[in-house]
Amino acid sequence: KPNTSGQNDTRNNWNPAKKNDDGLQVRGVWTDRSGGMFSNAMRLPSNPANTAVLRWNNSLLALCEGGPPIQIDKDTLETIGVYKFPGLGSEDFFSAHPKVDVRERPGERVLYNHGVVLGPVNKLRVLKASEAVGVENQIELNIGDVHFIHDFAMSEHHLVFILNPYSVNMAGLGVSVAGLKPIGSMFEWRGDSRGARVIVIRKKDLAVEADFETKALSFDHMVNAYQSPSNPNRIHVLVLLHDELDESNSRTLLEQQRSDMYNANFTSAVLPKLWEVEIDLSRVSSNVGGERRKKEDDDHIRFKQLSGMEIELPRVRMDTIGTKNRFVYANALAAIDGVKPKFLNAVGKIDLDTQQEQLRHFGYNRFAGEPVFVPKRNAQSEDDGYLLTYVYDANTHRSEVVVLDAQDLAAESIATVKLAYHVPHSFHGEFISWDKPG
Repeated sequence: KPNTSGQNDTRNNWNPAKKNDDGLQVRGVWTDRSGGMFSNAMRLPSNPANTAVLRWNNSLLALCEGGPPIQIDKDTLETIGVYKFPGLGSEDFFSAHPKVDVRERPGERVLYNHGVVLGPVNKLRVLKASEAVGVENQIELNIGDVHFIHDFAMSEHHLVFILNPYSVNMAGLGVSVAGLKPIGSMFEWRGDSRGARVIVIRKKDLAVEADFETKALSFDHMVNAYQSPSNPNRIHVLVLLHDELDESNSRTLLEQQRSDMYNANFTSAVLPKLWEVEIDLSRVSSNVGGERRKKEDDDHIRFKQLSGMEIELPRVRMDTIGTKNRFVYANALAAIDGVKPKFLNAVGKIDLDTQQEQLRHFGYNRFAGEPVFVPKRNAQSEDDGYLLTYVYDANTHRSEVVVLDAQDLAAESIATVKLAYHVPHSFHGEFISWDKPG
């Protein structure tokens, strides 16, 4: 198939995971290439492009926060190469959780995203883009350490970033740059000495409206955000927070589970729960670098647990992003005959209005993935649609695609597509209909 995208077509030679008899040929976030220090010095980790997908300008992009977006053929899924956003460098990092606003400009899709900029002064780049123009505006903020910034939240008028104190300091970055250790192994939990940094950015012009420190928070995913209907200065942020960390429940132990997913033990202590973080912009004063706030609640930021369900990979209906949503769906942990497995095995649904919850597991030794919500045509309510998920059956070493009724997870599955192979555990997906805009 000819390449008509205008992008550099490298589908025959671009392979970030290339390996031959001489060992690994590229450096990864968690693994160094073969050859020792001199083979790894001054090399950035390769971009696996394995975390999420995005439809943009009628192209299909594979994303990971450790590199630029990678275009793949939407028919064959072959790799085409780096996708060039006008206004963004070909090696600039582009996170796996961009937010697309379909309300800001009727008939257009406006994208917000971020990426870490490594250098003598590490920075966070925040950008605003459109399909017609490309990058329209971007800012860079000094962040000190290299933080693991996987996700952010978008409300009607603001972007909210929370930098948790899980980071690589300049000494650790130097060790990695020298080729002594991969950068992933240099991350450390620093919550005993510092808090989380909260940055609120106005979408209209990417101006920083608030920048302050709160108590230490550990998380990976933010779910959604919205302005309070009664007070636009109040932003409600839904986020999956881990329990308070201590010696028996450290971020290091959590990362150890993720390093070997097939032998992981995702206990109740390791899995996060759904919380609401409320920020009052009218009461915020910047205090970055000052004394860490230790109170559970402050007059400008409050925390409220919304559910005790043990979940990850949260999703909402796509057209509710940036507004108040009622339902949250997620990959979940469910007990079978009173015993919880070591791996996420269920799909969960949380009703934020009624506090009702639903869990759907798929039987012994069967493990679900992230649920993707697909609205019905002419849907009558927010949850009037389908949930799609992969289910891995360890009994047969095969996977299935299961379609559930999003309104009633306990109902019989609407459809099951049995595959002749297994699909490895992954991260985020999307349902894309190419014959429809958006």
